[in-house]
Amino acid sequence: MLTKMVPCNPCFDQVEKGSLTLRSTFVSGKAGEIVYDEGRDYVIDYAMGSITRTTDSRIPDYSTHCLWGQNDFDHCKFPESGNLNGFVWADYRSGSRIS
Repeated sequence: MLTKMVPCNPCFDQVEKGSLTLRSTFVSGKAGEIVYDEGRDYVIDYAMGSITRTTDSRIPDYSTHCLWGQNDFDHCKFPESGNLNGFVWADYRSGSRIS
């Protein structure tokens, strides 16, 4: 989930240049899928290992979610509070290795 233009880090901090694909669906190639474009929808700081939405990004801004910033709440009072519409899925190669 990406918010405003705040950098975030993927699971592994070293994204190999040219290997990242961000998309709107969990399953690649699903009908209605949006594949987001580097430079248009997001920028990557390869040195810092961070991804940031651009000002005119098609990636959902999670800060508009009804529970954004809430700490203590009752899920029953927010029936439309699922996270699915705010997610992006990422495929990438990392310089980090799992031992």
